[in-house]
Amino acid sequence: MRRAVRPNGRTAGRSSASPWLSLAREVLHDCAEDELTLGEVVRAAGVHPIHFTRAFRQHFGCTPGDYLRRCRLERATDLLRRSALALCERGARLRLSPTRAI
Repeated sequence: MRRAVRPNGRTAGRSSASPWLSLAREVLHDCAEDELTLGEVVRAAGVHPIHFTRAFRQHFGCTPGDYLRRCRLERATDLLRRSALALCERGARLRLSPTRAI
């Protein structure tokens, strides 16, 4: 997989994330099924919201919201493959609105 080169010469998805940045990504990933706010993630990371958002995008190549949506869609895809739940129930479990997800 190729890494996107950013205008500043850095690459998206570098492997040496700051500990707080890695923690924030774990929180987003692990809590994808919960109602999660940016404020909660920022508090867990212990940094200013603007710094958090900029650093997250610079390091991972997407916004925290985009990352959270990807996590939710991956889990929804996994549920579709593994369970017999109704499609709407799966989406509701992962906090996906039907019109956004389909």
